[in-house]
Amino acid sequence: MHNILPACVCLCIFTRRQVLRAGKVGLIFLTLLVLGSDLEGLDSKKIGDKLAHVKIGSKWGYINSDGDMIINPQFDDASPFSEGLAHVKRDGKWGYIASDGKIVINPQFDDASPFSEGLAHVNMGKSKWKRGGKWGYINPKGRIIINPQFDEASPFSEGLAPVKIGRKWGYIKPDGKIEINPQFDEASPFLEGLAPVKIGGKWGYITLDGKMIINPQFDDASPFSQAGITKLNH
Repeated sequence: MHNILPACVCLCIFTRRQVLRAGKVGLIFLTLLVLGSDLEGLDSKKIGDKLAHVKIGSKWGYINSDGDMIINPQFDDASPFSEGLAHVKRDGKWGYIASDGKIVINPQFDDASPFSEGLAHVNMGKSKWKRGGKWGYINPKGRIIINPQFDEASPFSEGLAPVKIGRKWGYIKPDGKIEINPQFDEASPFLEGLAPVKIGGKWGYITLDGKMIINPQFDDASPFSQAGITKLNH
């Protein structure tokens, strides 16, 4: 059980592609505002803009920063809100709810992710016995904008999204057209105009037009921050 910290913290998180491809989280900027409280029996995950998803027993619900239960625990799994929606799991399928708890996109996906730049990547065909499935993108109304066709996918950021076709990663535009041809062993979303990509076991950085601006030479790398500093793990 994770205790809710009696503190007020501003936290900016950018998740690694390895986590992104699980479809649970995306490129999210989260504001963590927690007033001192100790909610017995609650297991809390990450905080969205105004609501935190918390677990009571086997079900997830949402509380506000005062600890008030806003959305009663009823979901098998849940996620932070992003662009006004949160993906939740019920009866083995993922759908999306609004901040009032109403379901706006019925649970129908085998995996899902937060919305980013008006689109969310969702998986169809993935199961315990049939691994993988295909990833596509939907809009906030649940309409499929980019048909499920990718082996893996990540959120849109700065107008492009990393997708895996076969064994290689490339980048697509919001209309689904390939902007940067699949050629990378791994790839992350763009931030500050640059994206980390992996070729031949080493990480480098490309620009939005696909030009390699920092040659692959690092054992690990993360996106650039707004301060212009990147964390490199050698």
